[in-house]
Amino acid sequence: MRRNMRKAFVLAFVSSALAIGGCSSSPDTSTPTPTPVVATPTPTPEVAVATPTPAVTSTRTIKNKDGSTTVEYLHVDGSKTEVRTFPPTSTHSVATVSRTTSSAGTRKATVTNKDNTSGELTDKTMTDKAMTATGEALETAEKETVSGVKTAADVTEKAAKATAEGAKTAASETAKGAEKVGKATAEGAKKVGDATVDGAKKVGEVFTGKKKATPTPKAN
Repeated sequence: MRRNMRKAFVLAFVSSALAIGGCSSSPDTSTPTPTPVVATPTPTPEVAVATPTPAVTSTRTIKNKDGSTTVEYLHVDGSKTEVRTFPPTSTHSVATVSRTTSSAGTRKATVTNKDNTSGELTDKTMTDKAMTATGEALETAEKETVSGVKTAADVTEKAAKATAEGAKTAASETAKGAEKVGKATAEGAKKVGDATVDGAKKVGEVFTGKKKATPTPKAN
């Protein structure tokens, strides 16, 4: 009987220990306190302001008989821009020709070659025909424009050289004249000095008796 009571006591003790252990290992069901999150303000991006240009009100594309294509742009201010593009297989050197017409009717045309060189047409007749002239005619006109600019530069360069040569000659003549005047002045000063010395020498000879003085006539 004692043995049975001892077993019962042990079982009761183990049961109590297990119950205590189960309570101590139960998960924490408390609600955690949230950490406040501070939002970082996003900087406002700078908006780039585009340079205002005359807005285009209408566009027209024209297919020309020579294979080139002309695009016309009409602007709100009444001006017009025309760009004529030639095929890359064309035999001339012109790639595009562009022409602007102001609202007042003033026209300017620029030829751009396949090597990216360009020149503004100075001939008014060719400027007016820029959208209908042949590529060869535009090529010749552009070359004449470049040649004319080069000739004007050559004339300016020659004039500058002539001015420099003239200034050099004038300076040389001035130097020669000054040299001659200096020599003449020196010669004159030398002659005056020699005359003064000779005069003083003669006067000295009279007073020193080296040369007979003119006899003084006796009184009666």
